[in-house]
Amino acid sequence: MDENSGWRSEREELSGSSSGCAADPEGSPDDGQLTGCAEVVRGWLMRGDWMHLSPLGAVLDADLLFGCEGLEVETLRPLFEVWWPAASLDQILEEQVRAGTLVVTGGKLRAASTQLAYGLASELGQYARIDTIHLPSGAISFERLMDGFCSYLQDARLGTSPQADDVAGAWGVRCFRSADRRNLFVLRPFPVWLHPHQDAYTLMVCQLPDVETGVIASQFSHRPALRHRLAMYDLERGHKINLTRSELFVYFERYLRELYGLRMFPSPSLTRSLMSSGLLNLNKG
Repeated sequence: MDENSGWRSEREELSGSSSGCAADPEGSPDDGQLTGCAEVVRGWLMRGDWMHLSPLGAVLDADLLFGCEGLEVETLRPLFEVWWPAASLDQILEEQVRAGTLVVTGGKLRAASTQLAYGLASELGQYARIDTIHLPSGAISFERLMDGFCSYLQDARLGTSPQADDVAGAWGVRCFRSADRRNLFVLRPFPVWLHPHQDAYTLMVCQLPDVETGVIASQFSHRPALRHRLAMYDLERGHKINLTRSELFVYFERYLRELYGLRMFPSPSLTRSLMSSGLLNLNKG
């Protein structure tokens, strides 16, 4: 699978080298360490290297978005191998540890410090600001798409407002509140970790596998909280998997249809996988 298909970066706007750093897992990194790690991440962003960025982003999400104390390596392996079947996750993580972007403590992956986590999340946030998603009406960045959705909600007078301060520090995330429920919109091009937020619906803008795979279907089938709170939308192909009851996701689809001519349909490969797992029954009356 081509890891860059459908996600075309304006990488000339990012600069930096791929020199590593030696973050100190026992304390806060100094300015030199932060700079070195930031340069590593910029290099991956310039190359569109989501094989390195996706595991790093998942660890940052665990810390900054979900408040988890690290991630077990095995939680990342199934989806990593869907996107990059010929690659070694263990080797990628070893490179991350050598670069100083991640450390292993107590058998779990973590950023070397909270300060470093915020710094690296800020670097990843550049992707949401400058990269383009290609819709039927043209290319647009995730941030511009979300700004437009905010204006759409305000013009429709739905009583829904953005709550960006609830997710301060997390990268590529916008938050809206509707009917006392938070709704997170997150940009994760090649997700390797699916996790339900405790008190929010989450719409993940991402790629969906173009072949039938039981990995995502299995997670949705065996984790009710996941299927009730997480939706996955591939905007470039118009495919989705959404079993939530978020009214705001319905408005988002209207926004895409009315302003960008994009209609979303259930992902064929994931629908087949969910039917095979018994989670969906399209013949049921």
